[in-house]
Amino acid sequence: MRFLIENGLLDLIKVAIQEHNNDKKFLVVVVHALSEILRTGHNPQPGVPNTFQAHLETSGVLDEIEKLQTHHIRDVYLAVLNLIEEFFEVEDPI
Repeated sequence: MRFLIENGLLDLIKVAIQEHNNDKKFLVVVVHALSEILRTGHNPQPGVPNTFQAHLETSGVLDEIEKLQTHHIRDVYLAVLNLIEEFFEVEDPI
């Protein structure tokens, strides 16, 4: 997974999210794929950050995910909400 991320996978995902913003199936699959990426970067030791969270932030993918929190398609919104609640500390998601 690290190899793919270091070689532009997240840039492709960012562009794909932007270009397919109204494709429900596509967006839900992408959000689930990002969840799996984050699961592979999870470290069970307390206080050790997820390996891939910073990559999502620096690549701009996290910004695109945050935009999808207000998506008009409920399934997309729910997939994004689950991802954010599982992998990011938030007090009150939208």
